[in-house]
Amino acid sequence: MQEMEGTFVKEMQKKQFIAWFMRHHRFKHREVRSLLAYIQAHPHLLQHIHFTESIPPGTRTIVIASTQSDKQGFLYTDGRRRTEDVARAMDDLMNHPSTPFYMIVHFYGKELNHHYQQLIDRPIRQSFQHYKRFEAFEAETKDLLHHISKTNKVDRLKAAIDKALDDRDHERFAALSRELRSLQETEVL
Repeated sequence: MQEMEGTFVKEMQKKQFIAWFMRHHRFKHREVRSLLAYIQAHPHLLQHIHFTESIPPGTRTIVIASTQSDKQGFLYTDGRRRTEDVARAMDDLMNHPSTPFYMIVHFYGKELNHHYQQLIDRPIRQSFQHYKRFEAFEAETKDLLHHISKTNKVDRLKAAIDKALDDRDHERFAALSRELRSLQETEVL
């Protein structure tokens, strides 16, 4: 549940940043505005977009620059080809909406813009997020294994108690009953 809430928050941050970017910046290519509006309007695309600082090899990447930037206005790469055609990028997003893609945004002051900086996927941040997620999985797994182990031990004790009753072994029955009670008492605590 917490993972889904975190994903929703991240998607909202992406959507809000794109809206802010569209409101405060002009683009070197007019079609970029419609591309960003399309991404902003589709939550499944927001879920698959990753902001980055460099083009990862072999990935779909959109590079956008505002008029204030000295960088190229628009570039789209799908891992094999590079193009400045915004329509090709839009077509690819429409045809492959569940495939992850990366976006690099160039604008004046981006190094100081904390909203943008929070969105950037950095290898260290990703590694830390994976570590925290797997640490939580490890704790849940340990709890589950502990519960299963105790349940199995209780089941074995009950079976042994039944066998002791069937064999009319009062000493063994008493010893196993004490062990079962102490195990159940520690479970309550």
